[in-house]
Amino acid sequence: MSLTNALTVSIGLLAALVTWAFLAPLSAFNIQVWIVFIGWAAYYASGGTTNALSSNIPAHILGAIVGALALITVSHYGDAMGPGIVAAIAVGVGAAIIVQCSKMGMFGNIPCAVLGFAAIAGYALLAGKMGDLYSTDPFGNPATVAILSLIVGAIVGWLSETIGSALAS
Repeated sequence: MSLTNALTVSIGLLAALVTWAFLAPLSAFNIQVWIVFIGWAAYYASGGTTNALSSNIPAHILGAIVGALALITVSHYGDAMGPGIVAAIAVGVGAAIIVQCSKMGMFGNIPCAVLGFAAIAGYALLAGKMGDLYSTDPFGNPATVAILSLIVGAIVGWLSETIGSALAS
């Protein structure tokens, strides 16, 4: 079987399985399917190899943490200076932090860090989860939900590539 056909099978089946699993039997874990797909796509965009896992996951975590800090900053200081000004400053400082952290090898994948930042921001803002930024529930805090979802996505990306390669052999 060609690699394209093998990947078609593995990605199609895993996409269906992941969607079903996290919308039905595993929904209590609050893994966000759309964020899983971001992590999965980032895996392939980063080369689609085991090395992609070692660059994506730390960068996703960094981005989500920096994004959480930016959101916390906006929630605390937005009223004093206006949310637009505080958000602009927080995002600018966050972007600068991500770039500076890229000097450390494990955080070198800047696009994946930006995706981690975007994932938490999108989830917290669009799902009304700003008030949960301090939650100690790992399945309720937007930062841990984003991080777990991105990690699942990267692992599913690796799994889809591994199965696809095996089917193509």
